Amino acid sequence: MNTTIKLAMTGFDNLKVAMQLTGQIFKRVEAYKVKDNTMILYWSDKGKNVQKLPYPMTPDQAAQFVWGWLENTPPDYSEPDTDGSTGEAWELYARSWGVLDDEQYAYIKVRPIWFIYGK
Repeated sequence: MNTTIKLAMTGFDNLKVAMQLTGQIFKRVEAYKVKDNTMILYWSDKGKNVQKLPYPMTPDQAAQFVWGWLENTPPDYSEPDTDGSTGEAWELYARSWGVLDDEQYAYIKVRPIWFIYGK
């Protein structure tokens, strides 16, 4: 099964639902890494230069962990100059066969972004 999830949203409740969807790919998150202002989550702690979590986390538990990081990590680029409103948000990408070519065992990446709202 080749499952892909890509979302750009705001708020913890939406992140939790997105993480629950990733649970259909793998049931546990065992490690993470922060690279280029992006948190990468792994289904195994055997990945290259990863931080092993203190225990395997369910998608709900991982959502709380990721949310804490997002609350303390702003986007790493300037706020867009737009004729509308902007706000901090997050982008999640998950794929059953890996999210990054050079990151074995990785299946989720999350990064803070600027969200552009209409007028």
